[in-house]
Amino acid sequence: TKEVERVQDFLIKVFENVHRLEFRHPEKTIHAMESKEGEKIDFSELVDPVKDNKGVEYWMGEVEDMMKVSVRRVLYESIQDYIERKRTEWILCHPAQTILNGSQVHWTKEVEDHIKEHGSKGAKMYFDVLNDQLMETVDLVRQKLTKMQ
Repeated sequence: TKEVERVQDFLIKVFENVHRLEFRHPEKTIHAMESKEGEKIDFSELVDPVKDNKGVEYWMGEVEDMMKVSVRRVLYESIQDYIERKRTEWILCHPAQTILNGSQVHWTKEVEDHIKEHGSKGAKMYFDVLNDQLMETVDLVRQKLTKMQ
């Protein structure tokens, strides 16, 4: 329990694509997780593996719980932000998984809205919207982007 950072070497075996946890020093609290690609998600609350001298199996359970809470939070924020930004800007502002999931949420809503509003013609109209979005995304990825974009 005293050498809590030694779990770093085993994270990828325990949690899919969690490359490392970020610790605050000197208190050794955990405040974020990072993927192998470098995407970082800040935890909603700190996890304190040293508090109460808990065994690794207990505080790693707390880390897992905080991962779930934090991923839900950033996904929700991404879904809300979609409404506020241009789609190509939104894509660059959030972790990749939140873009994939947030796109699915909004795709479903927008398809339903088009069909409710325009009937069978709504599907064709939305197809045109999707084509425009696709072409804008193609233009975006053809630009010089950083590895994390």
